[in-house]
Amino acid sequence: MVLYEDYPVEELRAGAEAALNEMIESGAPDPHVYFKATCPSCGERCMFQEPDTIFEEMECGECGTLFPFTKGNYMLSSVRLPRLS
Repeated sequence: MVLYEDYPVEELRAGAEAALNEMIESGAPDPHVYFKATCPSCGERCMFQEPDTIFEEMECGECGTLFPFTKGNYMLSSVRLPRLS
């Protein structure tokens, strides 16, 4: 089983906001942050489908468990569109 580093929501929110601001300042196109956590029932890694949003509860897509989002992590995304000639 893979162990993930999860952080309390307030710490997570601050880190994600700083990282997102850094992406914006660097000119990254359409930057977003996605929050994720580990399901306490089955261990599956879950992610909120809506970017830049933290909800109080998360639902596991694997086993359907609804659990409070009290700690987690995040990933950043940025869309780079191809140049048209």
